[in-house]
This record gives sequence, C-alpha cells and structure tokens, in this order.
Amino acid sequence: MRPIACSLVVLAAFVAGCPIYSFRPTQRTVTPVGPTSGTPTTVGTGAARLVQVHVINNTGQVVCYLHVSPASDTQWGDNRLAGQTLPHGAALRAQLDARYPTWDVLAQNCDRQTLAELRDQTLPADGNIYLQAPVATPPPPPPIEVPPQPVQVRLVNDSGLEIWYLMVSEAGAPWGDDRLGSDQTIPPGEEVILELDANLMWDYMAEDRNHASITEQYNVRVFEGAVWSIRNTHGAGTGGGGGDVVPGSSAVVSSGNSRGNLRFGVVAAAYLGASSSDARDLVRGDCGFIDNSDLADFCRGDCSFIDNSDVADLCRRDCGFIDDSDLADFCRGDCSFIDDSDLADLCRGDCSFIDDSDLADLCRAL
Repeated sequence: MRPIACSLVVLAAFVAGCPIYSFRPTQRTVTPVGPTSGTPTTVGTGAARLVQVHVINNTGQVVCYLHVSPASDTQWGDNRLAGQTLPHGAALRAQLDARYPTWDVLAQNCDRQTLAELRDQTLPADGNIYLQAPVATPPPPPPIEVPPQPVQVRLVNDSGLEIWYLMVSEAGAPWGDDRLGSDQTIPPGEEVILELDANLMWDYMAEDRNHASITEQYNVRVFEGAVWSIRNTHGAGTGGGGGDVVPGSSAVVSSGNSRGNLRFGVVAAAYLGASSSDARDLVRGDCGFIDNSDLADFCRGDCSFIDNSDVADLCRRDCGFIDDSDLADFCRGDCSFIDDSDLADLCRGDCSFIDDSDLADLCRAL
C-alpha cells in the first residue's frame, strides 16, 4: 500500500473513534446570548498567535450552540458550531488567540438551555477544554425524627394551698386542658406523677379553686427523677391581707408570705454577696434598712427594678430563665443537683451542715 493511502486509513480510524469538528476562526459579532463579566483587555497590534485547542463535550447532551470568547469581552461572539451540533463525547477543534490570557466558554442545547458555562479559563497545557454539566447541589437531608423520651416527673404541692387546676404544655405553646380533671385536686404536701417528653422544655401553671394563680413556671427541663416543687409565688389564697405587692411580681418578704419565700431571699443575699446586716434585715422584713439596692428591691418584691437578671428571675420564679445553674436548680427545688454544698444544704434545710456560719444562722432563723 502506498504511504499516502496508509496515512489516510489511520486518519479515518482516529476520526471514527472521537469525532473532531474543525472550524476556521471567524470575526466575532454580537449575539443576544448574554454578556460576560470583566473589563476589556488591551491586545497588542501584532499578528494573532493562534493555538489549537479541543473543546470536548462531556455534558451528556447534544450541544447546538457553543461560544468561546476572551474573558475581557462584554458580549458573546458567534456560535462556533455554525449550524452543526456537537454530540456527547465529540470534540470541536478551534484556534484561539494566545494574546488573550483567559477565556469564557458557553455551551447550550438546541432550546438555548445552558449545559455548561466556564469562566476565566486559561489556555490548557494539554490543549483540551472539557464541557462538564454543573454539579447539582444535593437536597438537604430530611430532618431527623427524634423519638419521644417519656420520663416520670414528681410534682409536689409545697404551696400550702390546695391545687385545683394544673396546666402543663410544651414551652411557648398555649395552655392545654386541666391535667387534674374534674374530680382530682392536689392537697398541700401531696404530689402527682406526670409523664413528659425529656426532649422538650415545659411550662406549667397551678391555680386554686377560684382560678387564682398559685404559680407559673416557664422553660423547665425534665429528666428521669425530676421533682417540681409548687410554691405559692403569686400570693394566691392570702385574701389581700399580706404586704404590698408590686403588680407582676412576687412579694418575697412582706408579711403574710411563707418562710419558703424568705429562703429564696437568703439565697439572693448570698448570691449578691450582701453583708450579714443586710441579710438579717431581709429576714426581719426591714427592707428600708438594706444597703444593697438589688436585695432591697428583692425584699420589697420590686422584681422589675433589680439590675441582676438572675436575681430578678429568681424574684419572679422564672426558673427556666436563670443562667446560673445552681440558682436555677434552687429555684426549681432540685436540691440534689446543686454543686455548691452550702447552697444545697440551705435548699434541703440542713442548716447544721452549712460551713458559712452567718448563712447557717440565717438558715436556722427561717
């Protein structure tokens, strides 16, 4: 076989394996495909330095429109396919001017839907530019369903009043039905068992027979063995015979309130670092003689005037909003979870085990 014929046979075999479309460079014209970003690049007036590249279609679809433009151009040029198509796996041979440092490439199907778009591509060292379909962003995973974790919570009536109505709901949700029903109450010192989901925070409210609020607590966590101690924080059942109460607050030391409220005041005094004289004035109810303004406001029940947010929340019995974990546990009556031994002993009423003598004396005075 003659050498020229051999060359033709080899060339025909190569083309059959990977179609290559060759086009001569044409003058660029403006088409309505869409602008690219960037600012024009000044190119010298010398002759163009043409390099040959292969644009390979790996989009999985047929390309009908292919635009290859310097990245500095503000408009796409002509369609390089010029009425032909570029099947998947085929390559287009094109000549690009090496005086332009970077190039933009746009490939679209016959409906002008974008299949691939490359920006600021430098001329490849191997001469191949690959058209790849954009990687689809995977959808976010579905939310994980957390199964309910029911735990038993003891609710103890330490209010000194009979609880006739008890509402318990997920934190922030409207109050639901009365948990006690029409034929059950919780006498003083008695308790009920609630089964609640430990994955959630809870609100609860207790009322007397006249629907007067005994207490309301919000954002309370639950766990196996938790105890909710119901205290009379709203003055229900006092008949108005106690001391002055600021609306929206709980009078802590005014006459007519329980010694349990005094215990809260003593904890507030210890938390604020009050002097022993201030703490004793607190126990006696001499609010006007207390030097520490926050403690004096606590004594008067002026909860909204207290600067320390934790002490203000303790004053209002908003246990779930207290940042200090020991103070929050004391507020809820979770004595066994308090790290500070003196505070835990005071919570339990074990005055003789308190190391601080002044605090022990105050504990015994309660």
